[in-house]
Amino acid sequence: MSWLILVLGATAVTSTLTEKPNVPGGAGSLDLEAAAAAASSSPGPRMPSKFGVNVCFRGSVPQCCDGWTRRYGRGGHCITPVCRRPCGGGYCVRPNTCRCPSGQLAPSCTISPLLSKPRPGSGPVPSLPAPVGTVASRHITPDATLGLCREPCQNGGRCIGKDRCACVYGYTGRHCERDYRTGPCFRKLRQSFCSDQLAGVVCTRQLCCATVGVAWGHPCEGCPSQLECDKGYITNIHSRGCQDVNECEAIPGLCDEGICVNTPGSFRCECKEGYERNERTHKCEDVDECLRDLDVCNGGHCINTAGSYYCLCNSGTVPSRDRKTCLDTSQEYCYTEYRGVGQCRHPLPVRLTKVECCCRDDKTGWGEPCERCPRNGTAEYKRLCRSPEMEANDCDLRPGLCAGGRCINTRTGYRCECGDGYRVSSGGKACEEIDECAENNYCSLGKCINTKGSFRCICPPGFDATPDGTDCSDRDECKESGMCSHGRCVNMAGSYKCECDRGFTLSTSGRACVDIDECLDNNRICLKGGVCENVPGSYRCVCNNGYVLSQDGQFCVDVNECADTNMCQNGVCINMDGSVKCRCNPGFKQSFDGHHCIDMDECYELENTCGSGRCENTVGSFRCLCDDGFSIGPGGRSCIDTRRDYCYTMHQNGVCGQPSTMLVKKSACCCAAHNGGQVAWGAQCKPCPTPGSPEYSRLCPNGTGTGPSGEDINECWVFPQMCPNGACENLKGSYRCICNPGYQVDNTGKVCSDINECKVNLLLCENGLCRNTPGSHQCTCPAGYRHNAHTSTCEDIDECNGNGRGHCVGGVCVNTPGSYRCDCPSGMTLDASRHVCIDNRKGSCWLSVRDGQCENDVKRSMLRSECCSSVGKAWGSPCQLCSLLEQDPKGRKCPKGHVMLDGSTCTDVNECELFPNICQGG
Repeated sequence: MSWLILVLGATAVTSTLTEKPNVPGGAGSLDLEAAAAAASSSPGPRMPSKFGVNVCFRGSVPQCCDGWTRRYGRGGHCITPVCRRPCGGGYCVRPNTCRCPSGQLAPSCTISPLLSKPRPGSGPVPSLPAPVGTVASRHITPDATLGLCREPCQNGGRCIGKDRCACVYGYTGRHCERDYRTGPCFRKLRQSFCSDQLAGVVCTRQLCCATVGVAWGHPCEGCPSQLECDKGYITNIHSRGCQDVNECEAIPGLCDEGICVNTPGSFRCECKEGYERNERTHKCEDVDECLRDLDVCNGGHCINTAGSYYCLCNSGTVPSRDRKTCLDTSQEYCYTEYRGVGQCRHPLPVRLTKVECCCRDDKTGWGEPCERCPRNGTAEYKRLCRSPEMEANDCDLRPGLCAGGRCINTRTGYRCECGDGYRVSSGGKACEEIDECAENNYCSLGKCINTKGSFRCICPPGFDATPDGTDCSDRDECKESGMCSHGRCVNMAGSYKCECDRGFTLSTSGRACVDIDECLDNNRICLKGGVCENVPGSYRCVCNNGYVLSQDGQFCVDVNECADTNMCQNGVCINMDGSVKCRCNPGFKQSFDGHHCIDMDECYELENTCGSGRCENTVGSFRCLCDDGFSIGPGGRSCIDTRRDYCYTMHQNGVCGQPSTMLVKKSACCCAAHNGGQVAWGAQCKPCPTPGSPEYSRLCPNGTGTGPSGEDINECWVFPQMCPNGACENLKGSYRCICNPGYQVDNTGKVCSDINECKVNLLLCENGLCRNTPGSHQCTCPAGYRHNAHTSTCEDIDECNGNGRGHCVGGVCVNTPGSYRCDCPSGMTLDASRHVCIDNRKGSCWLSVRDGQCENDVKRSMLRSECCSSVGKAWGSPCQLCSLLEQDPKGRKCPKGHVMLDGSTCTDVNECELFPNICQGG
């Protein structure tokens, strides 16, 4: 991205200042004029004569802005920063900023002795020449600057002489009042966050805020609410008046896609057709005509483009010549008089499109049913008739006119000018095609096909159309390149033939002579032992090794290699077609060339020879030397381990367990099939080799479950502890477990695992808790249930069985799952035990009964048991006689004067309370 740095109205003193020597009685000062004069008169490259980076003006003379100086050898550009304080061992990287040797950025790296306060009586401090990129400095006492600057230095400036200020970087002017810092300009400011930066623009704060910006700088700061000049104006540094800003030149990108025109205090954008100004970005942006007028394409699909648009028309419509609208191509009757919806009069004799009809002044109705044409000047009329076609003519509005020719408009209509192959018909209003095949004797040797405006000849094979295309003539194929190679071409009417040379025959296409492959046609050529090689017009035999060509050269004959007496020593020589085979004696093998028998080193070439013994090769054989504990096996070709010891089925961390009950051979222990785990053998508890390892193959050459001599290993005998929870059954090369009830065999057939009956049969211990046990299960039934051993379920106990006696006294016993309940008769309730129904009814108590009539009623209600267990004779209404002794519902009796209120305890009746008048007169 290119950047434009704008510094308007900034004036700076030269930054290569030197200090006058200290003179007695005078205050130290910086002579700016002398420095400027010295800079202009000193030899070396001149200051740049035009605007450049970090260039300011003093009057009309370009100078380096404060904080910058020229670097010689670089065209005199102001690109070297100046630091007021010394950088010591570092260097100046930007105005008043040093990069120290440690990498730190700071105003200075060391304290210069020239900047320290002079000791009393030390005299003046001499001045030193300033290095490039620094400003020579000397100590100025505070008293020396008093009264020098009548107005204070602004923006961090420092008074250095009479009304002279040394300004910090970014400010200039006599009192450092002018800000010439440059930075980015922003169009938006929200909660101290700046956005919408002007692309490619770096300008002063004054220029940004005076034009289109609302914030400036990095970090950004908002523009002041009150500017020195009105918007669009900045202060002239010479006249101090307000001058207009030419925004078109100062801000790149204004009025993009248009023309920027500066005006006093502002500017305007003159946008191209199809564009309009965006008031926020001040750019000319494309107008989306498709959104502004949704019916701009008369029912078609509008596609917006940069500065314009075009229409994609639906079926039944076509785009106008400028593609700005869609025209209806359907043709209906056109009427000169419209009298209402569906009522029109005076139709024209031909059907027209709606445009052809309604865009002419004398037509008022169109279509079936008839509809009114839009009135001239209405929006509907402008949409329908705005295209150039509306001036229209018959040739443009009716593209099908004069098919095969050219339509020419006339004042009265149109006429047709017909092309080749057509002639004018229908009074000049149409072009009629000419059938040349019917009217002329064209294509006499072929077939004439009429086409639109012309005709063509289809010629038979061997014939071509004549140059004028009106007939067919014979083609001389023999003149074509490559015809009848290896033969002679003879032309014929409409064809040709090839007469081939000896050894060649005609190809399937008949256009060439191809070589006869004698090798393919006669498979007896060269017979066996050779390869027939075809050559152009003939063949030859190429014999294989062991064959030679016959005298007539027609075939290959076998060479008898066994005629050589040196062939196949230590064996028998067998001659074969094209070769020889040695049948070697035992202990010998064929040599590499197959012509000799050489001794075989069985010890090297045969795998696992002698097993655990040592093999010694002999001519034509070998012998085994066996170690102690081993013996020569059958045939003397192996060493068999005859040692016997205990076999252990548990081996872990060098410790063996579960030994066999008898001594067995190592092969019987290690080669036996087992159910996994590490097996060991012998007093030293040596682990058996892993199946598949070379050591295992030597020990168990016949594989798992079989001994070295091929005998089956009875694992059930070797490992009696096999198949716990079951019985072991030996199999050929293996074994299997027959499991006890409650156990099942796994996929290997070698492990009996417990069956969890509680998971397998979810109905076990129904209504209770099922707990799995080794080989079986156990049911725990809750209270009110008992275990049924036959069904292995928890069945409900019917406590009411036997009429519920003892469970529900005085009521009805009702069985429930796991329990029961007592239903008492009306007027009775259960006691605290929930087993006995007691009578809680209260009624009248009668103290005497005479002649069946109850008399002498106690004036209060009481229980029947309270009445009859004491002085009462009858109870209730109607009254019932009391028995001598009351009996409780369980058959228990209480003595006279006692009552059973809770169904279980006889309680004394308080007659004095129940019968208050029982002791009359006492």
